[in-house]
Parts: sequence; C-alpha cells; structure tokens
Amino acid sequence: MAIADDLACGDSYAAVGTTVRPDTMLCAGRVRGGVDACQGDSGGPMVVPVSGGGFRLVGDTSFGIGCARPEFPGVYGRLADETLRSIIGDFILRETGIDVIGSGARPVTLTMITQGPKKVTTKRKARFEFVASEPGATFRCRFDHRRERPCASPFLARVRPGKHRLRITAVSPLGERGLPALRKWRVLER
Repeated sequence: MAIADDLACGDSYAAVGTTVRPDTMLCAGRVRGGVDACQGDSGGPMVVPVSGGGFRLVGDTSFGIGCARPEFPGVYGRLADETLRSIIGDFILRETGIDVIGSGARPVTLTMITQGPKKVTTKRKARFEFVASEPGATFRCRFDHRRERPCASPFLARVRPGKHRLRITAVSPLGERGLPALRKWRVLER
C-alpha cells in the first residue's frame, strides 16, 4: 500500500460530495484498488517504514468508500502534527509508562494485528495474524482472563459463545515491551 497524492484523493472524494483535508488527513491505497483498510479497522495504525529499520506511525484509519475500491484510497487521520504527537505521547506515557516523544525516547515497538475474527461471529475458532514494527521482536499474548504467555503468529484459539479479547504485545530484541494491540470480539450461539 502506498500513500496517495493529496490532490488526486481529494478530487475522487469531492466527486461524491466528501471533503478530504490534506492538513489533517492523508490517503493511502492503490489506484487500481485491491489493498486498503475496511469497515471495522477504524482507529487502527497506519505506519511507514523508516531508514535503518522499524516503522513510524503517520496516521490512524478514518474512512473510505467501500473496501479497496479503485480510485478511492482509504482516508487516515494525519498524525505527524507536533501538537497531536504531544497529546498522543502524553497519553501513551500515562497509560504505559513509555515515553515515545521525549528527548531521550527511543522508537517504540508497535504491535499490529493483520488478521483476526470479525467483531461479531458464530465461528468457534479464532485465528489471528500479527506483526511487530521491529524486526526480531517476539510476542506475548493474553487471551481473555488467562495469564500472559509467549505466543507467535498465527495465534489459534477455540472459543465458546460470549465476549472475548486478545492482547498482543511485541517485545524488542533488547527485551523492551512495546505498545500492545487489542482485539475484542463476540461469538454468538449458532
């Protein structure tokens, strides 16, 4: 997936009466379609690779028209603004104790779930795939109210009807815990 041209993206959405503001939004996808975020991905991270390895968080999934349609790349909230980075950094520091913005801050390993069950399903098997922003990272998973344990992608679980949650945390090769990814879903009776 690639970041789309602001003007071309804005023109596509303007044709259907939607405004894309390049100062607070950015677009990403393929012109021919086929790769994009979809319903249920809102708020998810958009990252880009950085030189020397790793990734940089540049956006959060916002909206689109359909899923991976040609000429309509996904629209993401632009997170490169310093004020917004400061607010996000303060929140992350308060919630996790990890300083991602401060002068001595090192890049934080992000955990991203790339595949998992729908938010509401009847399937009794859950399969998750996930990646870390840092090469060589390992993972720790906490499924429902069980203890956190080492895990790997793909993560498979048999589930009963009810609410479930999986928290996955990447751990850098230096042993530093990164920011976790959380997925909640509900299994209905068949």
